[in-house]
Amino acid sequence: MDSTITIERNLGIDFLKAWMAFEVVLCHYGHGSDEFVFRYFFSFFRSMAVPVFMIVSFYLSARFLLCREWQFDKLARRLQRIYLPLVAWALIYWVIYNCMDFLGNVNGLHLTLKDLLWQAVTGHCYNTAMWFNAVLALLTVFLYVICKRCPQYSVVIVLIVSLFSVFLSYSGLNNVFMSLRSELNFPLGRIAEMIPFAGFGLLLYKSKEDKKYLHLIVFVVLVFVIKEFCGVIYKGEVFSYHYNGMKLFLCAILLVSLFVYMPLQKSPACLKKTLTFLSRYSMGVYCIHMLVGTVIGFLNVDTDPLYYSLLIYFVSLMLCCLISKVPYKLFNDIVA
Repeated sequence: MDSTITIERNLGIDFLKAWMAFEVVLCHYGHGSDEFVFRYFFSFFRSMAVPVFMIVSFYLSARFLLCREWQFDKLARRLQRIYLPLVAWALIYWVIYNCMDFLGNVNGLHLTLKDLLWQAVTGHCYNTAMWFNAVLALLTVFLYVICKRCPQYSVVIVLIVSLFSVFLSYSGLNNVFMSLRSELNFPLGRIAEMIPFAGFGLLLYKSKEDKKYLHLIVFVVLVFVIKEFCGVIYKGEVFSYHYNGMKLFLCAILLVSLFVYMPLQKSPACLKKTLTFLSRYSMGVYCIHMLVGTVIGFLNVDTDPLYYSLLIYFVSLMLCCLISKVPYKLFNDIVA
């Protein structure tokens, strides 16, 4: 990923990606912090990290998806960009965890080739955070087909599908996947929960081109506000894979909208370079932080979970930077 600042680059998106990468670390290692800034700031945004990443991913790929030409080569490159880190890190985690197990470390895992296959396909076996990449790849293909087959009505169709996915959660129908094995149930269940965020990413991109879509965003937000606070829309049995709920949806889309339209282009050059650097490795931090957390766990660091999470974040960031310096494109592609 080129780190050069261009006119098209949105520094608000860069800020969000860097910030939410840290929030993902907090989701896994920040529980129980007594720090004021955690309890009244960071903890509020932890649950938004993955939805924000989903919105941003489709906002950034919207130009390609909404283009009328099929562009199979761009789809292939996009899927490679998503799936290569999933497969590569599945193998890296598998090797390291098995080595730790062989050396008798209690944090090691005895993993089979079957485990490796499940992790590489679904992203939800021994590094469960990687389900995001698997779901992102499936939703990319799904929305790609909709946008190419029905270019004139693609936004409307995506909006309808998004509303239907909300209904699945609020009717309890989304729990049908819980009968499947763990490597399948959460990724499949979260497909429905992620569709509204993916659809909003496309809608937000369109709003930059045509103000009528901005009005549509306002309308959708108002509908969900009414649903959440007045209860005038269908009330059913909510079933969650951790990423549904009107409050989460409203907060995530408002947060992304705020930063997309935030005028940061006139920021000092040093701030631009810092945001670009942190944003570049946000995906790498997401992929590697669970492994870093396991290894740092050997040290028995006795500190507040907030500072422990900061340590994991910056170690992950520096490792991603070092890995990207290896003179083979593959290494850069799995961290940046």
